[in-house]
Amino acid sequence: MIGSGAKLRVPYFYAHLKLSWTAGMGAWVYHAWEAQLAAHGIEVLPVELPGHNSRMREPPATSLVQLASDIADAVERVLQQRTGLSYAIFGHSMGGWIAYEVVQPDFWAAFEARYGTGNPHLANPKVRQLVWPVLRADFALTEAYELPESNAPVTVPTTVVAGERDARYTRDQIHAWSRHLALPALYLWLAGAGHDYVEKARSDLLAAVAAALMPMPEQAAAGDGSSVGV
Repeated sequence: MIGSGAKLRVPYFYAHLKLSWTAGMGAWVYHAWEAQLAAHGIEVLPVELPGHNSRMREPPATSLVQLASDIADAVERVLQQRTGLSYAIFGHSMGGWIAYEVVQPDFWAAFEARYGTGNPHLANPKVRQLVWPVLRADFALTEAYELPESNAPVTVPTTVVAGERDARYTRDQIHAWSRHLALPALYLWLAGAGHDYVEKARSDLLAAVAAALMPMPEQAAAGDGSSVGV
């Protein structure tokens, strides 16, 4: 993780915490490292944790994962301002766990591996920077969700909508909604639509919404677990 070359300036991000619950050490511990490592072309950038020393007025962190995420955000901001630099992360004691979480797979690499690179808006670094906190929070919310065992099957008429070209799920996965429904559902597949069908197949979707809310006799009869293409 350490770049080579005497002229290379490598930012080091240090998170240091004493194991004692009553007192934690701060970024000042690493100030003494700066001169010695500067001789090797290495820049030291200590991280001051919330609730410690110069950030004493801030509430202390209560989640190690969230703290590591905040530090990763800070690292990202520094790298955006100073492109082309390599960096390494050092953590002592509890800081070792923080460092471990900070270097988990890059958010955007994981995002693209799961959802692809088809969104042209996300090719813009400024847009990514803007939506990153929102996306990360939304994904944390959904991926941490666990279906409560006490949930009863839904007893209202249900229409399940999906895009035929959406690669994020299979037909079997969509039809798995039937496990959670007390009544047969109508499965509506929007022809030629992907995950963005709310925008790209709006007319077909709104027609389906209107049909579901004001069903004609022949449409109501389709609510037997069958699939309909639009």
